[in-house]
Amino acid sequence: VFEKTRGSENERLRTAVFVFDSIAPTMQDAAELNEEVIKALKNIVVLSEITHAGLVNDYNATDTTKKNYRYKAVFEFVYYQ
Repeated sequence: VFEKTRGSENERLRTAVFVFDSIAPTMQDAAELNEEVIKALKNIVVLSEITHAGLVNDYNATDTTKKNYRYKAVFEFVYYQ
């Protein structure tokens, strides 16, 4: 699951911040999925429109009352419109 949380534009160059949720049945699985998401997103710069993809933050966002195991990875992308 992901959502855009912020964006800006300067002429043709744009910036966007996305939050990616890694949800799994166990904390270990959620953490491992989060690492896979981070690895994949760091390699997205192979697309010519994207000039930068950087990890801003990642953290455990588990809801302990519901035992909903979740990690979040926050990424900033810089790209051409």
